[in-house]
Amino acid sequence: MLGDVGSGKSTWVARLARRLQRSGTDDLDPRGDRRIVVLVRGSELLREDPPAGRLLRTVLRRLLLRDDAFDSWQGLFAAMDERLRDDDAGGRAVFLLVDGLDEVPELESGLQELRALLEAASARSWVRVVATGAPSWLRSWR
Repeated sequence: MLGDVGSGKSTWVARLARRLQRSGTDDLDPRGDRRIVVLVRGSELLREDPPAGRLLRTVLRRLLLRDDAFDSWQGLFAAMDERLRDDDAGGRAVFLLVDGLDEVPELESGLQELRALLEAASARSWVRVVATGAPSWLRSWR
């Protein structure tokens, strides 16, 4: 989602995260929450982290995993695929919301990682990615 600074992208994605979290819980389902929602803001990515894999490491920490538990989105999603097959976890969904891509330190490496995330996610129906940013970062996408 693209929009100028101050157009409400961050507010919209925060509301989306809350809505997804609320609607993903079914008190009658013994398997628990059906959705995992991770919201990462570009400004939260640590500059002191090496640029390559910065978003992945942040998501791993949000999932309460060691930030070196996986070295790629493919690896993380493959492990989740296996878990979904082993557990009675049908109907689960993972939502990765990345807000403020124009605020990511070292924009080019951030865009490379976003491409890797989108490629890995596109092969899995249970992963959804939402990204927001100002139109200026889109010129770097090419």
